Amino acid sequence: MPQTEQIFTARLQLDVSLRYLLYLPDDYQERSDWPLIVFLHGSGERGDDLALVRNHGLPRLLGDGLTLPAVVLSPQCPAGQLWTRQLSAVRALIERVATDHSVDRDRFVVTGLSLGGAGAYELASAFPG
Repeated sequence: MPQTEQIFTARLQLDVSLRYLLYLPDDYQERSDWPLIVFLHGSGERGDDLALVRNHGLPRLLGDGLTLPAVVLSPQCPAGQLWTRQLSAVRALIERVATDHSVDRDRFVVTGLSLGGAGAYELASAFPG
């Protein structure tokens, strides 16, 4: 029997959930155009305990008193997952934070360490805008 051309069409819906930390500068109310920094943690901070996210990187520095002229978003990757499997969820979270807060959509920065560094690279590659 010869091959026949076919087409597949489906509407997919994906429910996602991420816990996260959000830092707003002390003078947040004075501006409407804050840059957004997205920080992705390493493998040891995965799970459902946000205190783990505060152990390293920007969340730790912010907890120690660092102040930044930016909104900082630090999501937590679910236990046993990789950031590369959470890119759509992180992108949706970034969109929600940008919509709900005074964020300049032309100034997004993503950074991370270890597993989060790979996730930052993949996020920026998948969603360069």
